[in-house]
Amino acid sequence: MLTVVGQHGHRVDDEAPFRMSLAADYPGAEVARTGRPVYLSSPEEYQLRFPATWPLAEGFGRRSWAFLPLVSAGRTTGTWLAAFSEPAEFTADERAVLTTVARMLSQALERAHTNESERALSLGLRRSMAAGTPVTTGMTVASRYVPTGGGLMVGGDWYDLIDLPGGRFALVIGDVEGHDVHAASLMAQLRTAVHAYAAEGHHPDAVLTRTSRFLVGLDQDRFATCVYIEVDPVSGTLAIARAGHPHPVLRLPDGTCLLRHVAGGLPLGLMPDGEDYPVTTMELHVGEVMLLCTDGLIETGGHDFYSGWVRVRDTMAPASADDRRAWRTR
Repeated sequence: MLTVVGQHGHRVDDEAPFRMSLAADYPGAEVARTGRPVYLSSPEEYQLRFPATWPLAEGFGRRSWAFLPLVSAGRTTGTWLAAFSEPAEFTADERAVLTTVARMLSQALERAHTNESERALSLGLRRSMAAGTPVTTGMTVASRYVPTGGGLMVGGDWYDLIDLPGGRFALVIGDVEGHDVHAASLMAQLRTAVHAYAAEGHHPDAVLTRTSRFLVGLDQDRFATCVYIEVDPVSGTLAIARAGHPHPVLRLPDGTCLLRHVAGGLPLGLMPDGEDYPVTTMELHVGEVMLLCTDGLIETGGHDFYSGWVRVRDTMAPASADDRRAWRTR
């Protein structure tokens, strides 16, 4: 079925819904079926070759027409119609120019389609991360997902909060290498895997070990960093396992901010035979705040890891511990 996805040069009152079967005796349909261009140098030629649909074109007052295939990945995806107010012979040079324009149009449409697909994927993944946040007792959890670059509104970064038995929950943050659709797809699968392993009752080190093996099975050319924390919100006890991810930042009640170094292993996916991830246990006391983030927050604005951490520290320190919204990067 042919439908109009864009036009230029017609008056507003010329526009009307257009749907044409590919089996119709219409030059655009023939081009879509065969992948070969159709050139019509005069109204007489148009009427002679396509009498059934000539009345559709007659009222526009054009004198010559070129219908060219739009090809993407070797497949004809549509037809471009260029209509002229004067007769045209369509010489070899003119046909070469029209073919080049058709190729450029096809590439532009393919990029637009890809961007729309990526946008839909981005929105879907962002909605999934915003849903299902468990209600905790004794501890406040806040999260923000703010893309720092152009293109996708979500890439390989993810976070999650997972309900566990006994009033506990797991806090997860991770980052798949890359900023493309494949990274976003792997991210979604890793997020699901971590959720499943946590629900099975595995300890933090076992969750990361299993997730690393899972990533190797998916893609041996990509790796991911991750921090998995099992939280008891009543006692404030945290059991932390880290796979190549940036260390947490701890804000003390007096506003002092410091890096909380925790033991860790290699990023997920780098050890096909498995990797041991040591678990660090600590307590989060009343009035203390822990910040977890991906390197996108640290390195945005051209910062390296050191200057980025300084910026994060200077942003967190003066803000109230009760107002996570005040922690905005400068």
